[in-house]
Amino acid sequence: MGLDPESMMLAELIKDYGPPVAWIVAIIGLYFNNRSANTREKRKEFRSEIDAIEKIVKDLLGKLNTYNRSKTRDDAAKQTEVEIKVLFREIDMKWDRLARRQSGGELRLLIAPCANCLEQFFDHATDKYFETDDRMPEDELGTHHQQNYILAMMFTEALHSLFLKKFDGI
Repeated sequence: MGLDPESMMLAELIKDYGPPVAWIVAIIGLYFNNRSANTREKRKEFRSEIDAIEKIVKDLLGKLNTYNRSKTRDDAAKQTEVEIKVLFREIDMKWDRLARRQSGGELRLLIAPCANCLEQFFDHATDKYFETDDRMPEDELGTHHQQNYILAMMFTEALHSLFLKKFDGI
């Protein structure tokens, strides 16, 4: 009992083209697996940068509270001023690194809100009483600190929005 001609053609086709098709399928699978791993790694790096910025912002808010509550601009207050400026510079550097990773389209539109929020936070935190002998009046402290926290939250929320848009399309 022999094979019919159609079965023989199929057997010849599989014999001739089976191995190259298997290699092509394997290569395509490796390509998509590598692409997925790269995206996952970029996502983790981006998230860790945002987490690092958030940690610095929290440290910065604590320094700002301490600084604004100081009664005189003594050596300790001057040291805190330097620490505040260094922390803002560190945030700037990390933010610049994140911003450079973005490419055109909608992501570019989300860069400006992040930058604006950071600038507003910096401007408010280093207002007219910063690095001067004039100290903030007691009755302004609560409102000033509250606004610092709000502006800091707006900046970190803008970063999270950028993350969500970049990786989740939200």
